[in-house]
Amino acid sequence: MQASALPARLQRFSRSERALHWVIAATVIPMILSGLALGINIWHHQVFVIHIGSLFALVAAVLVVVVFGNRPELGRLWRQLRRFDDSDRVWLEAAPRSLVGGPVPPVGRFNAGQKLNGTLMPVLLAVSTVTGLYLWAGQVHHLVTRIDPLGGLHNVAAVGIIALVSGHLYMAVLNPGTRHALRGITGGDVDRSWAEHHHGLWVAELSHEYDRPMSPEVAPDLTAGPVGLPDGQFVMVSWRDPGGITGPDRPIAGLHVHHSDDEAWYVIEGALGFRLGERTVHAPAGSAVLAPRGTPHSFWNDGGDAPAAYVLVMTPRIHHLVRSLHDTSSGPVDYAQVFRDHASELL
Repeated sequence: MQASALPARLQRFSRSERALHWVIAATVIPMILSGLALGINIWHHQVFVIHIGSLFALVAAVLVVVVFGNRPELGRLWRQLRRFDDSDRVWLEAAPRSLVGGPVPPVGRFNAGQKLNGTLMPVLLAVSTVTGLYLWAGQVHHLVTRIDPLGGLHNVAAVGIIALVSGHLYMAVLNPGTRHALRGITGGDVDRSWAEHHHGLWVAELSHEYDRPMSPEVAPDLTAGPVGLPDGQFVMVSWRDPGGITGPDRPIAGLHVHHSDDEAWYVIEGALGFRLGERTVHAPAGSAVLAPRGTPHSFWNDGGDAPAAYVLVMTPRIHHLVRSLHDTSSGPVDYAQVFRDHASELL
């Protein structure tokens, strides 16, 4: 299937990812401006309070997002920003030409420039924080005396942060070819055509997730196959468990989590048991159960030896995950890798 079967707008960043970006922006920019003002000694006392306050606000805000946000999504973001491959080398070699209208090599969700920014910025912020606190202790509380070497290191880290932020702002706001990316970090999605041009490998990966045969919009018998559209929002599948085989210790599906997809069940016959996070749920016939994205879950036939029949409502990505788990045409299946390939994790 070609990328044109994908929706016209593709989700670029989740809410937790956007929240992390904006709390960093909202604290680092005042930190930079106040640092520049301190360098030329403007309103030193008042500006110093803003400067050090921005630091503590940055640490606190990041902790809030990590604790209350979607940690699996943030973990995936962290890994993706630190995974470099041959496509990144090709992108770096072509970057000077692409800035003046040259071709853009295909890359994944992030290009090498974004990965370098995402890798260097935490390091520079950490260096700036440690040296800044050391300087603060020395100047305000007179706890240290030899602060000159660390003052130079603090300034070097600050210059690096300013350079990264300036380049980031130029690409996101001023450069015509890339400023559409700003929509991704504000609204969460981007135009498919833009993504195909700048992140072709990422779009190809999304296309693969959507590439699957499905039944027509209306199926006379749901047990004959799934109902759904490749570019739709959900797929319906009817399944049946014969009973006497599965249970809490041997579930139909082991404990796992979908980082970006919801999943739901409707029990037609018998009963199913679920683990949803820390809860255990018994769902007899007529019950509906929802596992929101980010919720670890598993399920089993909870009716002993009696059969259970149920309808599973899932996203096309989860449907493709299930198909991939049962596809042994290329040899043994690496279950953990299949889950990772579908924004999920086997726990």
